[in-house]
Amino acid sequence: MGGLGSWTALALAKCGFRQVVVYDHDKVEHKNTLNQLYSPEHVGRHKVEVLVSILVANAGANRLEVSS
Repeated sequence: MGGLGSWTALALAKCGFRQVVVYDHDKVEHKNTLNQLYSPEHVGRHKVEVLVSILVANAGANRLEVSS
């Protein structure tokens, strides 16, 4: 989930989409913290794992199903 995908997933979740499917096999690198949703503390973790936690925190866990 790169610069466009991570922000799009967040926007969709905030708009009320109940299911968001995300695919990415990469891990967060320092360069990803510049233009994506990720922070320095996310470096080394799988992008999908981090994105799921961000979506749940920002869109409400009770309304969001994420398939990875």
